[in-house]
Amino acid sequence: MELTRLRLDELMYAWFDDPDAPLQPALLAEFDATPFTGPHGRLDTGRVQAELAVRAARAPQLQRRVLWTRPGEGPPAWIDQPAFDALDHVAAAVLPPGADLPSWVASRAARPLDRNRPLWRIEVIDGLPGRRFAVSIVASHVLADGRAGMALLGALLDPRPDSTPAAAPLVPAGRLPTHRQLRQAYRHEVVGRLTGSLRTARSRSSRRPDLGSARHTLRALTGREPRTTLPRDVGPDRRLCVVRHPLRELQETGHLLGVTVNDLLLAAVTEGLQRLLAGRVEDPAAAALRASVPVAGQAGRQVTGMLVIRLPIGEPDPLRRLALLHHDTTEGKQQLGHAQDPADVHLPLWAARWLLRSARRFGSRRMTLSVTDVPGPTAPVWLAGARLLAAVPVAPLAPRVPLSVAALSYAGELTVSATADASVADLDALTGGIGAALRSLTDSATTGARLPAVPGPSARPGGPWSAVPGIAGGHARWMGMLATIRCRIGGHAGTWTEPGTDCARTRTCERCGQVSTEQQHSWTAFTYDAHTSCEQERHCERCGSTGSRVLHSWGPWRYNGPDSFLLKLHQTHTCARCGAEEQQDVERAF
Repeated sequence: MELTRLRLDELMYAWFDDPDAPLQPALLAEFDATPFTGPHGRLDTGRVQAELAVRAARAPQLQRRVLWTRPGEGPPAWIDQPAFDALDHVAAAVLPPGADLPSWVASRAARPLDRNRPLWRIEVIDGLPGRRFAVSIVASHVLADGRAGMALLGALLDPRPDSTPAAAPLVPAGRLPTHRQLRQAYRHEVVGRLTGSLRTARSRSSRRPDLGSARHTLRALTGREPRTTLPRDVGPDRRLCVVRHPLRELQETGHLLGVTVNDLLLAAVTEGLQRLLAGRVEDPAAAALRASVPVAGQAGRQVTGMLVIRLPIGEPDPLRRLALLHHDTTEGKQQLGHAQDPADVHLPLWAARWLLRSARRFGSRRMTLSVTDVPGPTAPVWLAGARLLAAVPVAPLAPRVPLSVAALSYAGELTVSATADASVADLDALTGGIGAALRSLTDSATTGARLPAVPGPSARPGGPWSAVPGIAGGHARWMGMLATIRCRIGGHAGTWTEPGTDCARTRTCERCGQVSTEQQHSWTAFTYDAHTSCEQERHCERCGSTGSRVLHSWGPWRYNGPDSFLLKLHQTHTCARCGAEEQQDVERAF
């Protein structure tokens, strides 16, 4: 029996799940109801369910479930659901009168999925005004992240209004393996790994884990997060607000200002946080709140990399704020780009689980929100002739993190949603600020405004955490001492400058600020001075410095005198180039 075991990048999201905050991204899709409207003007929800079920049956990923194993049976594995029927996962619901559709869907998306079934569900929602209906698609993060979710959405929808879905392949009805079969399969896997090629085993054992991304994240989480009135204890209900902006305008704005759409989104979120906190009579003038930004990794894997960005809500200038965020995101992506994917670090499962869950708890207390941006379909899509009119991302709330912002592009429009606990009644101040900031940045770019030059985080006054309350005065000195100790133990961190004409280059440590200088020559190859000399010389092509060495061409060792049973023998060898001799004594064993 061959099993497809869950990878570490899939298992980590199962370990992160919380009953009150399950990691279940969702999509709220609004469709034109005309193709599914009956003669009496009512939506035929049964037909919508059947069309979705037919398309879901074509996706092999949606037919799988996780087989949770016991000790001695190996890691959990993906298996096909016995007697799978996609229609069992597609339900119908009616929007209650007076309910807000986005918040109502976000609350229902936070209901935990059954872990012993395929980790997804779909609801067809009736009761919308204006000849529309909605579809809520919920999937566990174990099954799909943002990129994989868009791929699954492509399997559920049609590229043209007249498309006809192909018949789903017949899947033979199987049954779950027994615990005895699981133990036998795991023993077979262990034996196979032990009897594998010696070269593969040696290459894996000799690789040292590259924890550069973890060190970068821990540096970014240094110090406490400023306290706000936003609730960190989330309940079962959610509030979700939405703002939209033309995607083409943002792309042109990014081109004019030299930034990305994601940078513009972060700057807009910072403006929204300013307005949200100001409305709560909180002074954001000296605060900088942290946001986690997922970074896409290898294709076919879940997102494991994460940037921790300080949102400078105390900066009043929108362009300078954007420049600071652009610098920090560019620098962070460069550092993560050279780091090893955490999913490639080979650790025992118990150690990986403890390490990742501890890191998650540590980071959640030091962040205020998460921000994610997922590209969606660039052209309109349909469901059996019903056009998809709007798509709203519903990002899950992480435990102890009060806010979550998600952006999704579809057919030339960027939709930004903000999710919070249902007790955050003023969440519309955040989305209102996001929309106003996007419009303001677009207007500034079209009038010829450009970004100002800003220093890096380490070169800013007071260091990278000077804007965070609690990292000032004596506490800042204590953090400086801690950074110095870390540098003495693990070495300094920072980027070297390019060598000058004298081959000197410098580096300023990002942690302790110490300036180091060294010379990096551009040497030529060594060449001999003469045919009968063993002296070699080289010179630097940049500064003209010279270096020399002596490299003999020694012949074989030869004994001096007859070979006897003496305790010591003398050996000499001669250089074939310059004639120099070298002697050594050899001890005899008898």
